Amino acid sequence: MKIFYFIILILICSCSIEPSNEIDDNAILNSLLELSDYPQPTRCIDLPDSVCVSEEGRITLLNLFNYNLVGEIPETIGELSELKILGLKSNNLIGNIPDNIGNLTKLVQLNLSNNSLEGFIPESISNLKNLIILNLSNNFLQGNIPDNLTQLSALLSLDLGNNYLTGTINPNLCKIEKINISFNQLCGLHPYCIDKPKLIGYQDCTC
Repeated sequence: MKIFYFIILILICSCSIEPSNEIDDNAILNSLLELSDYPQPTRCIDLPDSVCVSEEGRITLLNLFNYNLVGEIPETIGELSELKILGLKSNNLIGNIPDNIGNLTKLVQLNLSNNSLEGFIPESISNLKNLIILNLSNNFLQGNIPDNLTQLSALLSLDLGNNYLTGTINPNLCKIEKINISFNQLCGLHPYCIDKPKLIGYQDCTC
């Protein structure tokens, strides 16, 4: 009998220390809200539907427009795997766009405009095959426009205006219905679809 109870005790202990793979979307939400003076802890369900929507405990919409977020986007953002709409527009976000944002493969809309983000546009964005709207305008992004953005066949709107992007423009970007790349440093030859000044917009070619 003692052996039986000993075995049961071992099983209970082993279950209690087994690591959990469950993702806590609310914890990730709070890691973002910690960048502001918004009270925490907060659950998605406590926020207006225009700000946060969850289904079966997983966040599908997160729109923290003008939430006074100050700091870098947490790496954990890439764990919100059910997210379809992510908006962090008009905050004070700095640093690079996390590479693991490419893990958010269900995204249809991504808006990180009007911040102070820098560095390169992550190549991993090409993983977002369902993306329809991408807005990274009004930041301090550098480097080339990644060629693999042309692999986003669902993309209808691309706004990269007001950054420090350089290099050439892939002609396949002409397939995108609405595109804004003005106020950058794209000073090479331009494809036919945006070779007119009013379409290419102002480019600082003194660099």
